[in-house]
Amino acid sequence: MSISSDRVLFVSGCGHSGTTLLSIILDSHPKIYTIKRETNWFNNHLCDEPIIQQEYLFEKNKDEVKFYSKDIILEKTANHVFSVELINQYFPNCNHVFITRNPLDACASLFQRYQNLDQAINRWNYSNQCVLTHSTEKYCWLVRYENLITHTQQELEMLCRFLKLDYANEMLNYHSTGARFMAIDEITNKRNQQVSQPIYNTIGSHKQILDNQQINYVLEKTQKLRQILGY
Repeated sequence: MSISSDRVLFVSGCGHSGTTLLSIILDSHPKIYTIKRETNWFNNHLCDEPIIQQEYLFEKNKDEVKFYSKDIILEKTANHVFSVELINQYFPNCNHVFITRNPLDACASLFQRYQNLDQAINRWNYSNQCVLTHSTEKYCWLVRYENLITHTQQELEMLCRFLKLDYANEMLNYHSTGARFMAIDEITNKRNQQVSQPIYNTIGSHKQILDNQQINYVLEKTQKLRQILGY
């Protein structure tokens, strides 16, 4: 690769767990440049070094002055949580930030998208198993969505220390910067609407989506991982 891999930060985790929110918040830091789309660089057929180099140059050329004035380049593709080892081959000195969310709320949100509860549960289990595989490694940091929502500044201060950056209060005003991900579908549009608002508490949102039988089913199917993660 033609870039210094210690400048690159990958944010990933289970979908509908706050990866977009966290990326837009971090983009408000004066020293972080966030690529405003999910590149899917390491998903299946796109994992090809010439393609990755071409994509990187595309991002750089969009705003080269801003790009090189930052200390960290942030890429967010939720499904890159499945490709950590491969990413590290291309970017051997990069960092990873994973985000986890209570399985009830995450699966309820995924269920609204898929209309299939088993598919939602399988994605949560598979994604968070990958998170647990790497979360204790020195180049990885784990954020709990619930902590980000309820103790925002404290979580961001710890994350900045991991990234070797000074904390920047601008991150708390992320919603006023106008930073948005490239709108390519209804899901992206909805995410952009969400990150255009101040942080609001969505903990327990599953109660408006799942009935008691579905709640118990999610708890049963996610029991092992959620207990390890403290849910």
